[in-house]
Amino acid sequence: METALAYAGYDLAHAWGTHGHDFSVMRAILPDVLRWIWRDWPAPVRAGISGNSTLKEILVSNQSWQLVSDQFKASSGLATSPEGDLVIADGSTVYRLRAGRPPIASFVNAPVIRGQAFDKDRNSLCHSAFSEKDHYY
Repeated sequence: METALAYAGYDLAHAWGTHGHDFSVMRAILPDVLRWIWRDWPAPVRAGISGNSTLKEILVSNQSWQLVSDQFKASSGLATSPEGDLVIADGSTVYRLRAGRPPIASFVNAPVIRGQAFDKDRNSLCHSAFSEKDHYY
């Protein structure tokens, strides 16, 4: 979790203990944790800037993250099509999302998709977690 938050540029702090997940560590650090969490109150949480070189190359500076859609429950198999669409699997359906347009179901009754990619002919390749073969659509 710490690595993911740091990758995204969040302001974070951590403390390592030697007793695993027991209350002695929590009791020892809780006062400091609470002071750190509330240190800027009532200021809103600020977005961080990632130090990751890959994110710096693909993100547009001075723009915040944008919600793509809130209708999905368990998105997996994220990919980007050659046309720039975000392609995701949600349950048994694969969707294509394009800015300013509603999601388009492009593959219905799909197996559980764990990964997607596109070949040189712009065909989508889907890898199922429960099948020994890949699926094309």
